[in-house]
Amino acid sequence: MKELKLHLLIVFLVLSCCVSEAPPKAKRKNILEVKLKQGENGNLHCNITGDPHPTYTWEKYTYWWKKVKVFPTKKEVLRLENVNSADAGIYLCTAENRLGKAGHRFVVRVPTTPEIIRFEVLEAGHMYCQAKGYPVPDITWEKATGSQWIPLESGVKYSSEFIRKKTMILGYLAILSPSPEDQGIYRCSAENSVGVAKKDISLNGQLI
Repeated sequence: MKELKLHLLIVFLVLSCCVSEAPPKAKRKNILEVKLKQGENGNLHCNITGDPHPTYTWEKYTYWWKKVKVFPTKKEVLRLENVNSADAGIYLCTAENRLGKAGHRFVVRVPTTPEIIRFEVLEAGHMYCQAKGYPVPDITWEKATGSQWIPLESGVKYSSEFIRKKTMILGYLAILSPSPEDQGIYRCSAENSVGVAKKDISLNGQLI
C-alpha cells in the first residue's frame, strides 16, 4: 500500500512539473508597426512567453525581406538609439525553448526626406520618375516657361500615372501628341510631410 501511494505521489509530482511547461507564445498580434523620429531612442519588446523561459534572437531585414543584420543581444527587449533612416525596416524576434519557438515582427518606420532615385526620358514624350521616402511622397510635374514653372495636370495634353510600392513611388508622365513646342525643361518633385526633392530633365531635340 505504501509503495502504491509513493508511486502515485511520484506520478503526481511529474505531472505537476510538466503541466506548467509551455512552448513560446506571443502575447499580442504577430506584426506591430512602430514609428520613430530621427534622433530619438526606442525599445522593441518581443512579448513572447514560455516555460522554460525562452532565449531570444533578433534579426533585421529590409522591406523586401533581405536580411541585413543579426543582433548580439539575447534579451527580450531590443533598444534602438539615435534612430536614423538606416534603422527603418523589419525586425524579427524569435523566442525558443525546448518545446518550440515563436516569432514576432516589428515594422519600424522612420520619417525621411524624399529622394529622387531616377528621372529619365523613356521615349519621345514619355518620362519616368522614381522617388522614395516615408511617408511615401507624392510626385508632381512641372515645365519651365520663361522664369516660371507651370504645373502639369492629366487631361487633354498630358497623362500621368503613379504606382506606390512600400516606401517608394513610381511616376509616369506622357505628353499626348507631342510636338516640337513641347521641348524644354521638365521637373519632377517628390514631397511628403518631412520635405521635398526636385530634379530637372531636358527634353530638347527629342520631339523634332
